[in-house]
Amino acid sequence: MSKAQWPKIRARSYRWQDKSGVVGKGSNWFIDCRLLNGTRYQRSFKDRKDAESDAARLRDERAVELKNRTVSLNHLSDAERIDVLESRRILDGKATLRQSAAFYLEHNILPTGTALTVNEAIERYMAQSQEDGLRERSLQNLRGRLHKFADTFGKRTVTSISRSDADEWLRGLRKKRHKPYSPLSRQHFKVVVSGLFNWMLEKEYAKLNPFAPLSTSRRGKKILYDSTLPGILTPDQVKKLLTTAQAEVPGMVAPLALSFFAGLRTSELRLLRWEDINFETGSLTVRSEVAKRCRARYVEMEPNLVQWLMTCRLKAGTIAPDGQGYRIQLDRVRRKAGYTKGFSDYPKNAGRHTYATMAVQKYQDANKVALMLGHTTTGLLFDHYKALATPQQAEQYWNIKPSQKDNVIAFSSTAS
Repeated sequence: MSKAQWPKIRARSYRWQDKSGVVGKGSNWFIDCRLLNGTRYQRSFKDRKDAESDAARLRDERAVELKNRTVSLNHLSDAERIDVLESRRILDGKATLRQSAAFYLEHNILPTGTALTVNEAIERYMAQSQEDGLRERSLQNLRGRLHKFADTFGKRTVTSISRSDADEWLRGLRKKRHKPYSPLSRQHFKVVVSGLFNWMLEKEYAKLNPFAPLSTSRRGKKILYDSTLPGILTPDQVKKLLTTAQAEVPGMVAPLALSFFAGLRTSELRLLRWEDINFETGSLTVRSEVAKRCRARYVEMEPNLVQWLMTCRLKAGTIAPDGQGYRIQLDRVRRKAGYTKGFSDYPKNAGRHTYATMAVQKYQDANKVALMLGHTTTGLLFDHYKALATPQQAEQYWNIKPSQKDNVIAFSSTAS
């Protein structure tokens, strides 16, 4: 549309019908300026002269605006003119300078100021999590997973991360040896990073959570489930592991027994104390400060577990070796029991998964097993913990006991 034709005036006719059904006709003159100062300008007039008068007013205003802009452009420095020309070259017709400026403001300027980088956001998030009293174990989990996220996006602004970036990152997650994470592990990463973005939304550090749609879409939910059953050990393998610990690494007998015959998590084993075990009632207490999500519970001890614990029982103190000693001694037991270096043939969470499988077969009560595992429903038990075992395997499993000569009670006053 040329300047002489702007704004265009159109004759428009219309019809209406009143309540009695009578049809009426009318006409007017219509001005449509499309966008004027960022908004659409439309007006209609019954008389053409009124429409032309308004159009003349708009042309005069536009002429003044163009003159003012021309004066402003004449005052641009050489560097600013070069910047305009270079920007147009880079855009190559894909967008106007105004559109580019609007996009920049949308993705880089927030109510709180300039958009944070991922590294800066994580630093603030961790500081507040610590101030809020999050447990050290939870803080370590956040640090580990967010560090993985920062390795890829650390220097980028949080507002520049798209949904496709989030999906691509989750699907490309790899361990140190380039082995892909399991679907459940990827889900855990997604929950942690999505929590970071939700926190940034509350603080107005971000405008959207690119991980949120992945949590609700049908395609995203597919990564929640593993296609294979959990890995477990056979009764003979468990017996060999425990007898090897008795002979080679006595300090790991109790932790292994509690893992395979009580289903305790590794994080719980590290904090469990001998005072938490009641040999008179045959139960152990997983305290709230020990349990995941502070969900305290009782675990019923089977006779063979009691017998294994009696071979190394102390009056007080922690049950598992402290610090890195736990992992070092566990690896030593597994090597002595014949597992290869790197333990590629040793199932992940073997103790807890084997316990869940054999307990379901023994009790035939999924609710009871889920309760002792610390789950609120049986869904997690069947989706990720339970494998397959025959009644004969379960009977053999729950009869794994220490030899008679090792079935002694040791009351040491040493408390670790």
